[in-house]
Amino acid sequence: MYFNFWQTAMGFKDILHKAWMTHIEGTQLFQVVVKLKVLKLALKNWRKTSFDTPEARIQLLRQNLEKVLNQLSEDPTNIQN
Repeated sequence: MYFNFWQTAMGFKDILHKAWMTHIEGTQLFQVVVKLKVLKLALKNWRKTSFDTPEARIQLLRQNLEKVLNQLSEDPTNIQN
């Protein structure tokens, strides 16, 4: 899974560069395949340590929205919360 917003995240280019500069022996096609596998694993680990999953973020936003809607229905004149 790849998300376009990763390109602008801090550390992405370093992960990409490090994975792509890995020295691999073999044919050029083999090197590309292995480098893509290395990159995939590196991005997977980076995503787990750097971001909530998009699904988790959506769930949190939904919970916050539900909380605000409940507060609004309890007191429609309260614009502070």
